[in-house]
Amino acid sequence: MPTGPYPPLLLLTEAPRLTATWWSGLRTAIGGLSAVRTERTAVRQACLDRAMPRYLAFLGRPVPTVPPAWSTAHGDLHWANLAGPQLSILDWEGWGMSPAG
Repeated sequence: MPTGPYPPLLLLTEAPRLTATWWSGLRTAIGGLSAVRTERTAVRQACLDRAMPRYLAFLGRPVPTVPPAWSTAHGDLHWANLAGPQLSILDWEGWGMSPAG
């Protein structure tokens, strides 16, 4: 397969056939990015305050919305923004601080 989005859709329809090197590269890239300091914001606290109670209402109790830690993240990391067989991470306009983890 030529280097390009893997898969070309947001959803996987089968297990990805990627090498251990590809997975290791993704872990290294995400780890390196998390160490970058920035004033950019990928996820705002107001978004967490609004979304988390709505999506976790099934718990039947208040949910904490303040994350214990923040780190730098891609901001839109999903399968359509990953390329292979050589690792490439696409679509960087939304990167910034986000809840860690």
